Amino acid sequence: MKNQYFADRRHLFKYDLLLDVLADVPALALRLTYVPMLTPDDLRGDVARAPTVAGRRRPHLASFLTQGMRNISTLRAFFTVEGVRYSPYRDTTYFDPNDRSEYFGSIPAAQLETGLVFVDPDLGLATGNEENLRRTGHGGYLLYPEVVSLFGRLGDSGVLIISQHLSPGHEPVVDSILGRAQELSRRLDQPGVAYVTDEEVVFFGIGGSGEVHRALVRAFERHGNRHSLAAGELCFVEDELELEPHAVSTGTLRS
Repeated sequence: MKNQYFADRRHLFKYDLLLDVLADVPALALRLTYVPMLTPDDLRGDVARAPTVAGRRRPHLASFLTQGMRNISTLRAFFTVEGVRYSPYRDTTYFDPNDRSEYFGSIPAAQLETGLVFVDPDLGLATGNEENLRRTGHGGYLLYPEVVSLFGRLGDSGVLIISQHLSPGHEPVVDSILGRAQELSRRLDQPGVAYVTDEEVVFFGIGGSGEVHRALVRAFERHGNRHSLAAGELCFVEDELELEPHAVSTGTLRS
């Protein structure tokens, strides 16, 4: 996450979705831990494109995002007004990609045991050589071993959600979503991964228990139905040859 891109139109989708999940999954008890992986602004000086209309999304959220504030720490006041028990993690200090273990290992246990844990890297899940990413100090990606570690610390009543930006010019949207969901399923030893996407960004989610995960899938599906987005659960069944994805979706993913 970069402050210069805070409050763009994608963030209307992002925070509206999080509020829907918090409202629709009672086990989360309106608790939200935000892990922004905050990185310095780009030198080219681009800024966020503020949402112009709220559509069916929360108008007060759209109003908040159009105030021109380019600092994620302002979310503290917003979520407080929303009645959310909000716990931002290092939202005023930059993520150091050369000390990744310290960053993720220092998240207090109390912030992971209950509620919704949202991890928001600049780009999303790494698909290249993880060791190279560690060595080059690239801070835009979340590594799968870090997801495994966070999920291992998640309580039964918790939910882990990860943002992933999509680049249709590099690979088809369907391949990008299915490939990452399948890898999450394999690494976390979970049969299904919840998802919702507008084909510019996808949010993956996994519940800490079967009951909470099913409630999360339903929340994603309701959000997808409300906004005509592809959403649901991607399930992976292991057979003798490979893992074959079977998507249960309220929308249709386009390649």
